[in-house]
Amino acid sequence: MSHYLIDPRDPLVLRDGRASDTEMRTLPFPWPSTTTGCLRTLTGTSAKGRFELSTAEALRIPVAGPLLADEQGNLLPPSPADCLWNRPDDAPAGDETQVERRRLAPLDALPAGAAYGADGLNDLKLLAPTDNGGEMPKAKAASAPAFWRWSDFARWLQSRPTAMERCERSAFLAPLPVERRIHVKIDAETQTAEDGMLFSTQAVVFAHGKERFQLAVRCPDERLARKVPDNGVAVHVGGKRRLSFLRPATARWPDFGTVFPNGLEVGAGRIARIILLTPGLFEAGWRPSDGQLGGQLIAAAVGRPQVISGWGIVEKDPDDRSRGQFGPKAIRRMAPAGSVYWVRLPDGVDPNAWARARWFQGVCDTEQDRLDGFGLCVVGVE
Repeated sequence: MSHYLIDPRDPLVLRDGRASDTEMRTLPFPWPSTTTGCLRTLTGTSAKGRFELSTAEALRIPVAGPLLADEQGNLLPPSPADCLWNRPDDAPAGDETQVERRRLAPLDALPAGAAYGADGLNDLKLLAPTDNGGEMPKAKAASAPAFWRWSDFARWLQSRPTAMERCERSAFLAPLPVERRIHVKIDAETQTAEDGMLFSTQAVVFAHGKERFQLAVRCPDERLARKVPDNGVAVHVGGKRRLSFLRPATARWPDFGTVFPNGLEVGAGRIARIILLTPGLFEAGWRPSDGQLGGQLIAAAVGRPQVISGWGIVEKDPDDRSRGQFGPKAIRRMAPAGSVYWVRLPDGVDPNAWARARWFQGVCDTEQDRLDGFGLCVVGVE
């Protein structure tokens, strides 16, 4: 057993780290460290409630995810950054039921009159839709959905850039709703509210209307499997000890051979895409190293950086070079989930072996970040 589903019974409080005396704000989706910490805590906690693993042992437990999933366990990946969204020109004012989407692709040559230059980026190609001669569409931009259905996402991995497609917005998923609760501190003696002791919390609701969602995670550790019965076990995810249920998933994550039954076709240019499913932590900040990419980076579509920090609760041994620490952790910038990297594979490298080695695996530069679930990715054709 290695695949699990976390079903949040309550809205999850996922602190974003911004200090506030009156409102506790939330992230729109949990970082991998949130669910990884939950699973490692359950794995190392004895029946008496004592955590019995050393810091080094706990950090070696590999966890992948989280990914959004529906009630049947079907994955809903984050919206890829190589998709350009526009409103149709003929759409009535205020009508947002339909959107146009176009695939971005590296340009072999700059459009007429175009030029660019930036330190360290001169070797990268510009991205543009290929259905308009490299010109950007003049239609108004539309907001991108937060998540895609897996069937549509798989076709996006399989297909090369084509002409504009018109889509129903309802076929995609908007960001998960955020619930706001108001809290007050009660005076123990008078049983009335204390003056000025009013604050609020934000929490992510894993539902849209009647459709509920879960978090899909993967952990091959047998110690965890022995602690999760078929009917699940209660766990706490995020802040405020909000209750969730962890249970085995009935289906595994999509296999590479299912999405690419005929293998990955890279063409004469030997170019493929890597798409992040979870945020990536890289030494270079916005991009993986060439060693993790397995080839030469030629273009990238990366959104604004996301910032992660936290608080360490493990006393650091001066002679121990592990990451254990007590106090605030260093602030790090992440490439957001959905970031896309175009990679040219070296001659002699088998594209299918290259793709299988990265399919639902981490591409972070350090092993610990990969074990923590960051930089999980899939691959697609150019």
